[in-house]
Amino acid sequence: QHRAYHHCCLCCCCYLNNTPPVDAQKAGNESRFINDYRGTGKPPNVTFEHYFNREGDLRIGIFSRKKLRKGEELLADYGHEYWDRMKKAACN
Repeated sequence: QHRAYHHCCLCCCCYLNNTPPVDAQKAGNESRFINDYRGTGKPPNVTFEHYFNREGDLRIGIFSRKKLRKGEELLADYGHEYWDRMKKAACN
């Protein structure tokens, strides 16, 4: 079972193929600073998409939905599954 780490009721984990998650509070790259668009008054401008690299490994890529301006905040739709997990984790 995967354990989600919490800080101010936020869960910052990314699951891929039910493998142990990357916890953005402890490790990761710049993608951990991409926020959910809800509450910003702006639409999402990037998406998370699964793809296979040349070696056949499954990866998650970040793709822009429009031309981005320098310094523009990156916003994605985390999706309902993410928020459902957040609600369940907050109740435990």
